[in-house]
Formats: sequence, structure tokens, C-alpha cells
Amino acid sequence: HRLEGFGFADTPEDRQAIRAAGAILDYLTETQKTSLAHLDRLLPYRRASVLEIDQSTRRSLEITRTLREGQREGSLAAVLDRTVTPMGARLWADWLSSPLTDIAAINHRLDAVEELYRNGRLAAELRGSLQRIYDLERLLVRITTGRASPRDLSFLAKTLRMLPELKAKLVGRSSRLLQEIESAIDLCQDLQAKLDAALVEDCPLSSREGGFIRPGYSAELDELRDLAHGGKQWIAQYQAHQIQRTGIPTLKVGFNKVFGYYIEVTNTHRDKIPDDYIRKQTLKNAE
Repeated sequence: HRLEGFGFADTPEDRQAIRAAGAILDYLTETQKTSLAHLDRLLPYRRASVLEIDQSTRRSLEITRTLREGQREGSLAAVLDRTVTPMGARLWADWLSSPLTDIAAINHRLDAVEELYRNGRLAAELRGSLQRIYDLERLLVRITTGRASPRDLSFLAKTLRMLPELKAKLVGRSSRLLQEIESAIDLCQDLQAKLDAALVEDCPLSSREGGFIRPGYSAELDELRDLAHGGKQWIAQYQAHQIQRTGIPTLKVGFNKVFGYYIEVTNTHRDKIPDDYIRKQTLKNAE
């Protein structure tokens, strides 16, 4: 397949890279036995855009792992990390592991850092907003692979609610990178509205616990809940509806262990029994 739209050229190197990516996808399909819909793009890694650091040097510099214990704690990434979200921590580790070499890209990043450094109030407000969002990357993986819990969906809804506030704080910034970030934030209003309408505020960890869909969202579910919590009331309403429908004032709904729930009609009104009723038993004065 040709992938020029993703930045790949028709060269031997890029063709090999695409084959390698295809082999990885095939391996994941075979081993994970689940949807891979969250892997929706392929990005080329260009040596010219970031600094090449060989494995030995990377280990010696202890960029993301310490040399002796192999742990993140004590590494350069951990010492300098001031991020407030798991997504930010992962991005920070990527940036530190692959320093930019393109001067224009470096300056765009530094301009954004300088703007936030000079506007401490803005930086603090952004950090406050980010602290209230959940790990969207991990949530989306669980959702697209069909492993999401009701609580995961509620965390997604709470994160989407934060986006307008976050986007508003980035409006009118002077640095190009912050402008691009603001422009890239999609508020997903349709999805947020659907989640807010469907989910209760505090969702359970497991769908087996039930009770995570708001009353009024699904008429069918509300009816089933009424049956579960107020069966006598439903039976009374059903009996009244059948009396009105058939014109049989003595019609009764009863229960026994043989038939379960049944409708009883006295012989006086036998001629009014609807065709869709099924005769189960004939009694002395009723059917």
C-alpha cells in the first residue's frame, strides 16, 4: 500500500519500515485477539528531526532509567518531571529521549515555554485544569478494544467537560505552538452530551453492578427497572389496561406455580375474550 499521505516516500527504506509496521500489526492481531481500532495512523520516524542517541550512550546518560537498578526514579526524566498528567509524563519522556535538531521546531517549543514562564498565572491555571483530567490515551484504548468499564466511560465524560475550560485558556496566545494546541482541541460536544445524558455521576467499576444509566435515558430500561422494583404496581397497571382493552370488568391477573402469571375471565364474559389470549385452563366459573 502507498502511504504518502502519512509522510512516507516510495523509497527502499520507507518500504522496509512499512513492512516492519505491518508485521507488528499482524503480531498484535494474533496475540491480542481484540480490536486494534485505536491504532489509526502510521508516523514516519525521521533521523534528521531528532538527535540520534545510541543505546550505550542513552544508558550511560540515565535519561529514562538508572544505570544500576534500571528504574525511572533517579533518572533525568524523573528528576526534571513536573507534569501533572500521565499523558504529560509520557510525552515529556519522549521529548527528553529524542531531543529536537530542527532549529525552527526548537524555537517554536521555546517560545511556548517562554510565554508560559512569563505568564505564571496562565501556567498555574493550565496546570489546575490538567490536574482534573484523566488519562485519555489509556481510556480510549480500553474503549476501542471493548474493555472499558462504566467508570472508564464516566472518566471520559468528566475529561470532556474540562476541554472548553482548557481551550478557552489557550485562546489568543502569541506563541505558535500554543496556538496549534488550541486549534487542535476538539471539544467533542456530541459525545459529551451523550455521555452526560446516559451516565450517572458515580459509575460502578463493573457493568455487572448495574445502575449506571440515568433514569429517563432509555424508556425500555426504565420499564424494566419498574418491573424489578415495583412489580405489583406494573401488574395493577397491566390489569387495568386489559380491562379497558377487552371491556371485561371482572378480568383479573393472578399467579400460581403452575402457570406463573395468568389472566382470569369469568364465564359471563367468555364471548369478549380476545383472539390473542391463549386458553390454559377451564374452571367452574371462569377460564
